[in-house]
Amino acid sequence: MTDFGDRVNQFADALEDGDTEAAEERAVAIAEDLERLTDQERVRLQQAILAQNAASDEERQTLNDHALSSVELALSEASFLMAALAAIEDPDGPDSAQIREIRNIGTELQQRSEAVDDAGVEADDVVGEYELPPQIVLADVQVADSELVVGEVTTIEVTLENVGSAPAENVELVSSADGGSIGPSTTTLGTGPGGSVKTVELTVEPTAGGQVVVRIRAEAANANGDSTQLLLPVDDTAETDNGDTNETVADSDGGDDDDTGDTVADQDGRDDDSFGPGLGVGGALIGVGGAAYLLKRRLTDEDSE
Repeated sequence: MTDFGDRVNQFADALEDGDTEAAEERAVAIAEDLERLTDQERVRLQQAILAQNAASDEERQTLNDHALSSVELALSEASFLMAALAAIEDPDGPDSAQIREIRNIGTELQQRSEAVDDAGVEADDVVGEYELPPQIVLADVQVADSELVVGEVTTIEVTLENVGSAPAENVELVSSADGGSIGPSTTTLGTGPGGSVKTVELTVEPTAGGQVVVRIRAEAANANGDSTQLLLPVDDTAETDNGDTNETVADSDGGDDDDTGDTVADQDGRDDDSFGPGLGVGGALIGVGGAAYLLKRRLTDEDSE
C-alpha cells in the first residue's frame, strides 16, 4: 500500500524548503498514485453493485461500508489535490498554515486509504462468492494533449473493462465528434471474458478553433455499457499557449462547463448512485480521478515548456 502520509510530508518538506521543482515532482507522483487508486475503487464498486441483488443483508452492509469509506477517501484526496495545486501556484509561496494543513491532510489521507483497503478486502470476499453478470465500463480515458490544434491529430487512449465474471459478447466502442473528425468511429472487439481489459486508440483532428466535443460509448450485446463525453479545447493558431487554462477535469454532474476553458470528461453514461446505494460514490471518484489528472498534466506540461 502506498504510504500517503510519508509522501505528503515529503511534499510539504519540499514546499517548506522552497524547492519548487522537488515539490512538483512529488505532487505529480502522488497524483498518479491517486489516479490508480481511484480506478481500482471504481471497479470494486461497480462489482459490488453487480453483487447487490444476490447478496444477503449482512453482505450488503459490508458492501455499503466499503462504499462509505470510499466516499471519505475521495474527500481527502480532493482536499489534498486542491491544497497542493494552490500551494505550488502561490506566487509568494505557501505560508506555514498552508503547509500545516497539507501535513494534516496527508495524515487523514493515510488513515482513510488504510480503511478503504481493509473494507475493500471484505467487499472483495463478498463479491467473490457470486457469478457476476457482464458489465462493460470505460475504465480510463487519456487524451495525449491538453490542448488540440486545428489540422493536427491528437491521440485518445480508451481502456474498457468487463467488471463482471461472465463474458460480454459483441463488445464495440463507438465514437463521434462535433467540431472535428475522429476515428475509428466503430471498433469491434468481439467477446470480452470476465475481468478482461482492452485498450483502443482513437485519433481526433479539430477542424476549427474553440472546442471539439467527443462522445465515446462502449456497448455489448448482453451487458450494460458505459459512455463519456469530452470537451477538448482547441487552439486555432500555429502555436499553442502555455496551457495554463487547458486543464483536464472530470465533470460528474452532466453539466456543460464551457465557461471554464477546461477539457471536461462528463461521465454521462454512468448512474453515479449505482456505485453505492444512494451515496453517489461514482461521481466523487470520477471527480477525484479527473482532479488528479488535472494536477499531473498541469505540472508536467509546465515542466515541458
